[in-house]
Amino acid sequence: MRVLRKKLRETHIVGNDTPEKIIHPQISPLMDTFHIGLAGISDAGPGFRMVRLNPRFGHVLACFEGSGEVLIDNTWRACTAGMAYLSPPNHVCAYHTLKKHRWGFAWLWWHPSATEAPLVAGKTPRLIAADAEYLRSAVVGLYRESIGAAQPTAIDNWVQLLYVYAKRIGESDLFHANHNLHALWEMVDADLAHPWTREGLADIAGISSEHLRRLCHQQVGRGPMRHVSYLRMHRAAALLESTNQKVESIAKLVGYRSGFAFSTAFAREMGMPPRRYREERRLEKRSRHAVRERTGRPFSITRWGDET
Repeated sequence: MRVLRKKLRETHIVGNDTPEKIIHPQISPLMDTFHIGLAGISDAGPGFRMVRLNPRFGHVLACFEGSGEVLIDNTWRACTAGMAYLSPPNHVCAYHTLKKHRWGFAWLWWHPSATEAPLVAGKTPRLIAADAEYLRSAVVGLYRESIGAAQPTAIDNWVQLLYVYAKRIGESDLFHANHNLHALWEMVDADLAHPWTREGLADIAGISSEHLRRLCHQQVGRGPMRHVSYLRMHRAAALLESTNQKVESIAKLVGYRSGFAFSTAFAREMGMPPRRYREERRLEKRSRHAVRERTGRPFSITRWGDET
């Protein structure tokens, strides 16, 4: 349904049926550094309605459950789980719940900077496909820390995650967010023994092999089969560290018929052969245990690959 701007009125109705978790920017100086205003989680009930005619701040709203409506080009459009509403400063920003529908979303306000790129790319409000769970987790983590222990280091870490995840959503449609590969990698990670190919992955994603290659580099910084190898080696590392399974058995679990090929790939990814990796992790655990026994304090050790 099209809406004329002259019929809109500045409206801020939360209502009694919308519990919210809200984070104030005074919680950490990093909120100001990253130009973040308020942030929160809303479980919006019937009657919830927000209309801002000329806000000085931009808005990120990422839906994780239920449905509501957002205003795009003077038209109300459905915003459901897996979608995000992005609105820059100085543009009409409007959204509301529907009758008999609850609407769960994570949100934040961001302020423009004269010297830095905006948190959200684009000059007009838009609705995109986006995974809201990252932003939701960051908001919930920051909120819980803020009303609990409120340790400054923990709070700052959560604020950085909040910024990173909001910026990822804000820029995501520039990187073809409608083809976010998160679900694809979850499928691969759940069956690492499968003989994955780039063409097979592209078919599952519903895009061309070349398009998959470009998206994969944009989203994870490596090609599709290189990322499959990355997932396999990190699963193998976890199994080497946490179980007594033979290297050959672990190789088969992560998709390698040849123990030699697996060991070569593992050494290339992790910096050492699998048997040495297992030995070093066991020595590390014994060292930690020995220090705790002697001093009652935790033992800190630099893990392989963490050296600067």
